[in-house]
Amino acid sequence: MIRRPPRSTLFPSTTLFRSIRADGEVRWLEAELPEIDILKNDGRPLTIVGTVKDITERKKVERELHETQHTAEEIFRTLPGLFYVIEKDTGAFIYRNNNFYQITGYSDDEVDRMSALDFFEPGPDREKTVRKIQEVFEQSEAS
Repeated sequence: MIRRPPRSTLFPSTTLFRSIRADGEVRWLEAELPEIDILKNDGRPLTIVGTVKDITERKKVERELHETQHTAEEIFRTLPGLFYVIEKDTGAFIYRNNNFYQITGYSDDEVDRMSALDFFEPGPDREKTVRKIQEVFEQSEAS
């Protein structure tokens, strides 16, 4: 007896794998098996509907992007002086270079709980800094 599974047992499944072509070239493939169409009495699939697509170029671009990001992180981490990136709304530090601790004296754990504005005493300098930060986020530059 052949039966169709209840809708709740149909589930999408995506698998990535490498395949070797006859000429020895390695290709990345993505197999999607979105639906088990019909089951046998013992619960094994009789038919499976799915697709396989070649994603070699996508994997190449992902690898190149990862390498570029790694290079940029190395450059930022080793810049002289302070270099940091802050979150727009809270001023929390998203990224900071290796010199941050040596220059500020604060540990990573302490800085993780701080805002960029915590480094400025209340007063005109801090207010000016707040305005300049807002300008950068609104206009992509400060005057």
